[in-house]
Amino acid sequence: LVSRSCLPVVTGIELRWEIHGNVQGVPAASEGGQLHHRPSHGAIAGAIKRKQILSDQPVTAPAYFGRRGFFLAFYSFLVPRKIKMPFKMTHFIFWSGVYNAGLAVFLLYPPLYGAVGLIICDPVWGWLISGFLGFTSAVLILASRDLHRRASLVYWESILRYIAAIVLIPAALFGDIGLIAVPLGLGDLSIGLVYMFGLPKELGFSHSDLLCDRCG
Repeated sequence: LVSRSCLPVVTGIELRWEIHGNVQGVPAASEGGQLHHRPSHGAIAGAIKRKQILSDQPVTAPAYFGRRGFFLAFYSFLVPRKIKMPFKMTHFIFWSGVYNAGLAVFLLYPPLYGAVGLIICDPVWGWLISGFLGFTSAVLILASRDLHRRASLVYWESILRYIAAIVLIPAALFGDIGLIAVPLGLGDLSIGLVYMFGLPKELGFSHSDLLCDRCG
């Protein structure tokens, strides 16, 4: 719209362009008589919806392995971001609890672990470790049923896995408990890494939230 004083005159007839005030996407004339573009309500709603879809869209793990995949993967470990894991953490935690239960039963019988080369100086120590593994097995299986509320228990379990790896691997290489303890220690290390870095990625919690049980 233009001001009245600036309307062109054609053969003595005043030329006017009249636009209804309710036309969507056309604002009222400003004081200077200039017409400014204003997006319609539908365009605004569509833009907001597209932005929400993009922000909520999970990022698949293979997307981190492109040309700059190494740096993106390293960055993804440092920054808690909700991504789609190649497997469900609830399933992984459940089966790792079953693994602990099987190992607990295995350590109850000295002839069994003696047959694979695992040397424990006294069966009492094997029974003690078996009881500890049975407890952690129950914790993991129960946590997998409501992971959003019990994720902190699994996160602390990852620290126990690191301790087990630190104890088992050197004891197997430089001690006398048998080399079979090396793969056991490496398995604990791998499971602990999946716990510690998989939980923040799937649940969207930070490491401090998981450590201090602020996952409510």
